[in-house]
Amino acid sequence: MKTDYITSSSTLPPYLAYPRFLLGMNIRLTAKEIYAIMLDMTLNSDMVQTDRRGRRYLAFYNKTIAEIIDRTSSTVAQSLRELEDVGLVEKKLIALHTIPPITSTSSYPQERTHRDRSHELPAVPHRPEAGT
Repeated sequence: MKTDYITSSSTLPPYLAYPRFLLGMNIRLTAKEIYAIMLDMTLNSDMVQTDRRGRRYLAFYNKTIAEIIDRTSSTVAQSLRELEDVGLVEKKLIALHTIPPITSTSSYPQERTHRDRSHELPAVPHRPEAGT
């Protein structure tokens, strides 16, 4: 295997911004990784929506991030709850109403026995207030 050393003329490979304030936070590494991915998506993605106050929001399924980090959707949901608990993201539920085509013979989904968080929208990741 060939080793490439960093030199003054080296260029950066594709990377994610990792905010320094995450280093001192008492959250799991997976949650920090997801925060960095969400920040990157917020800054560089066409999946971003902007509200009337200029805040940027992401609309995605947990499966989208799960595929990026090679984890399960439930791991992503757990990490998003962790990020929400420490005030780094806020989630908003969206209604998922799928009306089957008239010619379809498929039935409506069965009622869920547990809360399915796969359709929650995390808001823009944000920095905590200074001093918190």
